[in-house]
Amino acid sequence: MKRTLLTLVVVFSLLQATAFAQTKAPTPVVLIKAGRLIDVRAGRVVENQGIIIEGERIKTVGPLVGVERNAPSSARVIDLSRATLLPGLADCHTHILLQGDITAADYDEQLLKESIPYRTIRATVAARIALLNGFTAMRDLETEGAMYADVDVKNAINRRVVPGPRMFVATRAFSATGMYPLQGYSWELRMPEGVQIVDGADNIRRAVREQVKYGADWIKFYADRRYFVKDGALHSWVNFTDEEMKAMVDEAHRLGRRVAAQAMGREGIEASLKVGVDSIEHGFGLDEEMMDRMVRQGTYWCPTIYVGVYVAEGRAAAGAPIWLTMRDMQAMNCTLD
Repeated sequence: MKRTLLTLVVVFSLLQATAFAQTKAPTPVVLIKAGRLIDVRAGRVVENQGIIIEGERIKTVGPLVGVERNAPSSARVIDLSRATLLPGLADCHTHILLQGDITAADYDEQLLKESIPYRTIRATVAARIALLNGFTAMRDLETEGAMYADVDVKNAINRRVVPGPRMFVATRAFSATGMYPLQGYSWELRMPEGVQIVDGADNIRRAVREQVKYGADWIKFYADRRYFVKDGALHSWVNFTDEEMKAMVDEAHRLGRRVAAQAMGREGIEASLKVGVDSIEHGFGLDEEMMDRMVRQGTYWCPTIYVGVYVAEGRAAAGAPIWLTMRDMQAMNCTLD
């Protein structure tokens, strides 16, 4: 029989569905018999393993004989002895309140024609789909104009109102005046903003406090824009002054929050690293010098490789061919030794 690759998340989702109807019942205990288990810490595949789950937490993992011996007699048994199990996956850069935005028109249509409640309903569907595809944790990096609705989705998942992964949310994100969509509309119209617009160090500190107050696990900002290639490198215009970015990072760290910088070009990446951000998002213009600096500083890179592939052709056709170049540059960066 052909071996089937399963994820523990399928089991968790079944348990979660049961728990919706039995929220006051005793904590369920499940014994899983795994034919093969991918041990990501050791970098190996082990056979004949047992897993004890209490509620939503994995309590014990080990050789089946020992685990089965110590399992309570009331434990529900799931026999996956013919399957291979792997731990739940983590998606570190998502936007569950934005359902695809290859072009500016795609983006604008959602912000202009869909209410925040409607977008939130769609977000719960996206969260469920992610869970059923094996993702048990997600870092959602801003709501794109939907205010603090990501906190609501996170709370609904935690309270068993809807199924979904464990979520870490960034709420509204930051950019400076005139540097983020919606753009290009008449000055007589008051258009929605895809982010929280902030200018000046003092205003930024207050805005960071506001986002933390309403539930932000991470603080995110857009570091640059207007990407162009010069001398074989991707460059950009930086959105904030050094003082503004430093105020943002310092205040977030003071409040116990990490900071993600969406930085595409070398200037945006370098400015973000200078003020001590915790992660660089996308990073199309990274070179070996910047990568070495990130390693020294302990800064993470979330490359979002497939996003570049997904949007490049459509954005190029819409008049922005730089995205084809950015896609190819990032693919090259990801193959560097």
